[in-house]
Amino acid sequence: MCTDHDLHLTLLPSNNDGPLFSRKRQQAITRFYVEARADGSRINPAGFALDTAGLQGGFSGEFVVSLGQLAGPALGAAAHAWLNGRADRRISLRIREIDVDAKSQEEFDRVLNQALTLAPAEAPGEHSRA
Repeated sequence: MCTDHDLHLTLLPSNNDGPLFSRKRQQAITRFYVEARADGSRINPAGFALDTAGLQGGFSGEFVVSLGQLAGPALGAAAHAWLNGRADRRISLRIREIDVDAKSQEEFDRVLNQALTLAPAEAPGEHSRA
């Protein structure tokens, strides 16, 4: 279940990454996912894609990171590896009113740090009655 304190992250490929279901692209997406979870960060695939013509499936490149639990340094390291794996790769980051396509490690870190400082929004009906 997604909450307002979840960071939606999409790996945006370069023109040289090939089709979504190519072996190289799926390996790069899988490597990102494995590296991002290495320190216990709560990151989950938001979608799994299926190419019915080729009967192949794989990660769509969309993930949800639970910032309320833990977003450790492995997420930044995985982002660094993705961004530097090929020229022109980007990572789309969305949380509440923040929506940025990070093209560099510095930009990714800035947006992630900004997202980590957001307090979870109070759910309707959770306010105290005094």
